[in-house]
Amino acid sequence: MEIKEIENIINDTDMILIGVGDEFAAGLNDDGAMDFLNRISLMLEHKNYFIVATFDNDILRKTMLNQKRIVYPYLAENNEEEGKQWELYNKWLSATLAKRLLIIELGEGFKNPNVIRWPFERITMINNKAKFIRIHSALFQVPAELQEKAESIQKNAYEFVKEWLNHCDS
Repeated sequence: MEIKEIENIINDTDMILIGVGDEFAAGLNDDGAMDFLNRISLMLEHKNYFIVATFDNDILRKTMLNQKRIVYPYLAENNEEEGKQWELYNKWLSATLAKRLLIIELGEGFKNPNVIRWPFERITMINNKAKFIRIHSALFQVPAELQEKAESIQKNAYEFVKEWLNHCDS
């Protein structure tokens, strides 16, 4: 799948669900991470989106991303605010059923597949208008029953988004 194809899908979608896992988060250790994340926030600025992050670094909380559109489910046990965000996410998710939904999974492995990996596959199966893109260097495969609605990209998720943003700049 080409970057231009993804951009076309984004332009033609009602809602975007993004799952962010450890592979993507590992790239956020460099000095340009905040600039990188703020560029992502500009790309999502006028979209109806939600981000679910399973890594334990709360760097997304320090960006220009809409904070009401981010949830860290593993912080919810220790943080009342994350619990409220999880409730907001579930409410948002229930409104996606009959909408053109783009689901992008960035670098989620099998450390905690019950938060992003398996639920995102299930959401794709249930929603007839959903399109699913899984990006991971090693765990990029999608189930056979999703082949018509899903794309898999074998690439480091952080590097893929970096290339995408560079493409947008040119």
